[in-house]
Amino acid sequence: VSQLIDEEFGCEVSDLFSYLSPEPIAAASLAEVYEGRLKSTDERVAVKLQYIDLQDRFTGDMLTIRMILYAIGRIFPKFEFSWMIDSVKSNLERELDFKLEGENAEQCYAQLSPHLKYIYVPKVFWEYTTKRVLVMEYIDGIKISDTKKLQEANLPLNEVDTKLVEAMAFQIFHSGFVHADPHVFFSFYSCRICIHFFLNLAR
Repeated sequence: VSQLIDEEFGCEVSDLFSYLSPEPIAAASLAEVYEGRLKSTDERVAVKLQYIDLQDRFTGDMLTIRMILYAIGRIFPKFEFSWMIDSVKSNLERELDFKLEGENAEQCYAQLSPHLKYIYVPKVFWEYTTKRVLVMEYIDGIKISDTKKLQEANLPLNEVDTKLVEAMAFQIFHSGFVHADPHVFFSFYSCRICIHFFLNLAR
């Protein structure tokens, strides 16, 4: 954590955050997420930090795949899939850019919120966001797949389902900017739907 913050901002963790959880509260293939508080405003935030060696591993993996496809093509001339690596490389490069994820979040909210008032997207703190670090407003909520907790919170499942379907349908049939990972949708505050994770959006 300290190394990544130093590489991206040229300072210590304590210069940016008055608190950063000692362990990640979530983790995936590209990054870990920590709970924190901004030193400047004391706002509660979610801090997404890309794995420190991910960029290097990505470059090496792409080179390895390209060499394998080239070798297969030499042995089997009719095997022509070298075009695939350029497409994969382009898509993965976009996923490794957390500034793009922040832009996707704002675009998604701008398109949905005027029509679906129950949709919420956490605020992006751009002054703390880079290609490898994304800082967003921290939102407490319940995963839409956790039906037991939704019921315990007195959130009607049929209303949550309806709102989720409406949100997805609007993206597919109206905006054309579609969130491709709906498992990261949350419900909170009187059955509002909060959307997280904006790397996989299809146009």
